[in-house]
Amino acid sequence: MTLTHLAALLSLALGGANTMAVDQDGQSRPQARPLGLEITETDDTIELRVKSNGARAAEVEFSLEVTGASTSRHKGKTKLAEGAETVLATVRVSKSPDWCARLEVAEAGETYVINDGACA
Repeated sequence: MTLTHLAALLSLALGGANTMAVDQDGQSRPQARPLGLEITETDDTIELRVKSNGARAAEVEFSLEVTGASTSRHKGKTKLAEGAETVLATVRVSKSPDWCARLEVAEAGETYVINDGACA
């Protein structure tokens, strides 16, 4: 497991990266991103899991693209429940030296991207 993967797992465990939300009083406060990418590498395969962190309820759309020796794509749309950590998608691909994973997530008009592998 690489340092990038450890950082991604730690970020997911701590609620993902933060975005800003505005509460009823007009005050900005950090808000955890609802999805993250968990990656496991073996000698010949890479397994990628799109996971919700359960930090809050949210409606999200996501697109995962993994490139390398071939290209794999997965799209989804779901409503997440607060407190429920869930694996939303699992993709396994053959390992190549230049593999790249791109997870794009849209939630409430905001979009964020998580890159890993050669494109990180």
